[in-house]
Amino acid sequence: MSNSALVNYTRISPNRTSPRNQKIDRITIHHMAGNLSVESCGNVFAPSSRQASSNYGIDSEGRVGMYVEEKDRSWCSSSGANDHRAVTIEVADNAGAPGWGCSEKAMNKLVELCADICRRNGIARLNYTGDTNGNLTMHKWFAATDCPGAYLESKFPWIAEQVNKILSGGTADSVGSGNADNSQDITQSLDGYSVGDWVTVSTYYASSTDPISKAIAPKNWVYKQITKILPGTHNPFLLGDGFAWCNKGDIRGKGDLTGSQNKPASSSGKITVDGLWGTATTKKAQAVFGTGSDGIVSNQLSCYKGICTGVVGSFQWESTKKGGSALIKAIQNKVGVAADGYIGPGTIKAMQKWLGCTQDGSFSNPSVCIRKFQEWLNQQ
Repeated sequence: MSNSALVNYTRISPNRTSPRNQKIDRITIHHMAGNLSVESCGNVFAPSSRQASSNYGIDSEGRVGMYVEEKDRSWCSSSGANDHRAVTIEVADNAGAPGWGCSEKAMNKLVELCADICRRNGIARLNYTGDTNGNLTMHKWFAATDCPGAYLESKFPWIAEQVNKILSGGTADSVGSGNADNSQDITQSLDGYSVGDWVTVSTYYASSTDPISKAIAPKNWVYKQITKILPGTHNPFLLGDGFAWCNKGDIRGKGDLTGSQNKPASSSGKITVDGLWGTATTKKAQAVFGTGSDGIVSNQLSCYKGICTGVVGSFQWESTKKGGSALIKAIQNKVGVAADGYIGPGTIKAMQKWLGCTQDGSFSNPSVCIRKFQEWLNQQ
């Protein structure tokens, strides 16, 4: 099993499993959450106390570092099942949160490195499906994290497309400017719709890259303003201040087409403000966010139940990931964190920041954050 000839710097980390126990058949792309050089990234992975590593890293100058040889499994994605099969790559960010942009040099080198990995390991095509069924995967699918960040996540379909061009004998396109929030990737108009248009949608998505299988179909149509357009993604239209994403097929038309019969009756009803999240709070939130009306927050990870003592009902706790909750995804979009559908300390801290509370990452019993959330819901 060979390593890439594109490597400019090598510092092998002690944090690895040697050898890997599966054949390489996938690639997992991460972001560094900082603008690190390949040398600095190597320094991060050098101490055994760090308990983390990746196979490769790419800095903003397009230089490639190797920290774990391909014959070995890196400790990168919080999933041994994934990392024994994957070559993992950390990419430097040239812009901070929330966009976490990457440089043109880094992105172009990423495509080149992915194609090289595929060729040497007999991977005919890089297939991005938006979930773990494909062979281009994300860290956030295996752990409660924002990794790979908004920009890289939005580029996964493009990355797969460009790698496959190379694998089929063609030439990849250059990514152009890299910052997802301030680059030429953002446009003002697309498919007859423009930033600022108010539209009615019947379905929407938690991410710009989510496939149709992850569409969220609310009980009632939703009336929102287009606030950003990101062409080249499956769902290029951002609705509201991060409420959700949609594509042209989800839009019923411009203007408010919801009709009074489609508006949830409970959206105007007041709930008790007591700092405890029960069924009434869930139903009210579902009405406000347009995510159903069953009063259930489905498929939440039981490992976080201990930090949610202020949740007194309506949450379904599971030991493994089963898709999360549409309501939690909508809330996550509202507060600007990765919309994986699972409540956890990161999402709670973001809610606390949004609502002006102490950011301790937990819902106490009672909870100031839940109380302020209930007050906000009553104002909608």
